[in-house]
Amino acid sequence: YVNDTQSGLRAFSRKAVSKLDLRTNRMEVSSEIIIEIKKNNLKLKEIPIKTIYTEYSMSKGNVNIFNAFKIVFKLILRRIM
Repeated sequence: YVNDTQSGLRAFSRKAVSKLDLRTNRMEVSSEIIIEIKKNNLKLKEIPIKTIYTEYSMSKGNVNIFNAFKIVFKLILRRIM
């Protein structure tokens, strides 16, 4: 279980980087990282942050249900291909 897959910075060990098979490069990459961590039995540690949604970030669609569907769709495509 992960509280927030989209926010925050990420740090990886060399071992983790060598095992992650990332195929996406947009918002869906954050979810893909979580999938790859689980698939490769890697450790994950969350450090809580305070997420701040500004007018600008809201206008970019960062809190839009449509974006969630796009992310899921792209992750499904990644799995198929």
